[in-house]
Amino acid sequence: RLLTHSEAICAYQGNEQERAIIERTWADFLEYCVKFVRDASLFQFATSALFEYGGHSFAEALIVGKYIMPNTPVKQALLHAKTPAERVRANAALFGEIRFLTEYFIRAMAAQGTIIAVLRQLQNMRGPAKRLTELYDTLERFDNARKVSTTFQNDPKRVAFENVDIYTPTGHLLVKDLNFAIEVGTSMLLTGCNGSGKSSLFRCLGSLWEVPEGGTITKPGGGITGLNKSVFYLPQKPYNVLGTLREQLTYPENKEAANEITREQLKELLDQVDLGYLLDRKVGVDDDTEVNWETVLSLGEKQRLAMARLFWHASKNSAGFAILDECTSGVSASMERKLYETCEAKGITCITISHRPVLEQYHDVVLNITADGKGGWTWRETERGRLRKETGDREGATKAAKVDSGAAAVGGYSAAYFEDNKGDALLERRRLKERSRKYEVAAEELRAKTKAMAGEKGLPKVPTVKRFFDILDKFMPKGATF
Repeated sequence: RLLTHSEAICAYQGNEQERAIIERTWADFLEYCVKFVRDASLFQFATSALFEYGGHSFAEALIVGKYIMPNTPVKQALLHAKTPAERVRANAALFGEIRFLTEYFIRAMAAQGTIIAVLRQLQNMRGPAKRLTELYDTLERFDNARKVSTTFQNDPKRVAFENVDIYTPTGHLLVKDLNFAIEVGTSMLLTGCNGSGKSSLFRCLGSLWEVPEGGTITKPGGGITGLNKSVFYLPQKPYNVLGTLREQLTYPENKEAANEITREQLKELLDQVDLGYLLDRKVGVDDDTEVNWETVLSLGEKQRLAMARLFWHASKNSAGFAILDECTSGVSASMERKLYETCEAKGITCITISHRPVLEQYHDVVLNITADGKGGWTWRETERGRLRKETGDREGATKAAKVDSGAAAVGGYSAAYFEDNKGDALLERRRLKERSRKYEVAAEELRAKTKAMAGEKGLPKVPTVKRFFDILDKFMPKGATF
């Protein structure tokens, strides 16, 4: 958690609060460890003393003491023996009986100790076994429900909800009696406030949430878990697999599919999203070196790379639907426009989740979740959708709807932005170079200072012992103390 949100914690100056949380958690953990060690030690001591090692002592106390008294038959035979032969025979019988009873008692106690040890192992297995059986029972219940469920219908060219109620797993109503249908070619914008249930709709669409009886969902693939190949999902925070650049585009396909992409195809896909400069990176592009792209790329670059992934999958599978969940929050308005224009050209039907009304110009219908506590929702056509119905001209309706760059919606662009008219890639590269200039100057000054300190003879050599004590003083400024 600290690694993920380290920058925000530093910005809030929350180091003292985080330290208090860590110390409190550590104290609770230590208290639990002390109680566990105490109880486990007492239990182990009792079982070992009574059943493992105490059997010998109990045998001596309970059995050997029995033969000290002269009232046992073998002891009477020994006391009344008159000849040496009779005494030897009586001694042998006495010690044989003592040995037999002692060994029998020790083995009986050891067997009880083994039973207790097995019971302890069974108790340790009880928790995992219960969770596994619950998991298998839940999976079996889901499989049986899917076999008999008529909630999902298969239609590769249509997404529709008929009389669908959407509830959270805790039973909270989000949307009631939802009815809508969109065909391939009719893009939909899904709006609503935070927590209204926009993403929950797609959880039901992907069969991740149970839909009450009476509702019917039509989608490509029917009732299969997850989304069909013809329904691609682009989240706000894209996922990038550890691997090469080609594997980012083909995910979740295997490595063989990634190796089939030629450099020309790779360049074409990246140029569509203004990421052609990534080809300048030799590592992870021209070789099989695995790269952690999560740390290499910015959020905007990762979102544009996810767009390229969508275009690659659209070229391999028949054009279908794309669910865009705030996937353009980190890119410019011009790149956002380019995404929707490319989807339109490739025949991809967009279902977009967003709070921004400016995106209506790229869609035909709008579904708004009102979050009124009663499951309310509204449905209406956009200006583009209305013109398409009236004229039947898709391209003309898009132009008539005044699909612009969206500059007015975000406050306009600066003059510096319009100076670069060759795309976002060159502009970002120039800005990155300008931001890096101060660090390059600082590095040059440091090299000059180092060269001045070294002189003609070079930097003085520091003994290993001094280096050791310098490191020791760095990590233990108060000395070797606890």
